[in-house]
Amino acid sequence: MKYVRTPTGIYEFPKGFTTFVWNNKTLLENEEHIVWTGGEVIAQADTIKELCDEFVVKWDDKMFPYSTARQYERFSGYGDLKRAIRIEKENGLLLNKDYTIKGVIWTDKGLIYVAKMNDKGELELL
Repeated sequence: MKYVRTPTGIYEFPKGFTTFVWNNKTLLENEEHIVWTGGEVIAQADTIKELCDEFVVKWDDKMFPYSTARQYERFSGYGDLKRAIRIEKENGLLLNKDYTIKGVIWTDKGLIYVAKMNDKGELELL
């Protein structure tokens, strides 16, 4: 499956389509249709993680009730995030129960969440 990143988010790339630019607009084209994506395609990738700028881990409030110091943790790379997940699992913490992981991108409006990690450890678009 392919994904595209625009200035406003990350989207699943429709099967059978290719991109081209006309009049400063990025368009998707196949044999039957041409549709405007609504924004410039900045990048294309086979996985969501390649298009995210950062990953944010949000810890369950019950785990750290008196401190906000560790309720959110940011990771700039997927490799660092994977190491952190492995350590947390070794300590008996459960993904999506004790903590949640989201993929984020920077936009003109600031940092926005675009994906969430499921129980299988795969990122899904929000």
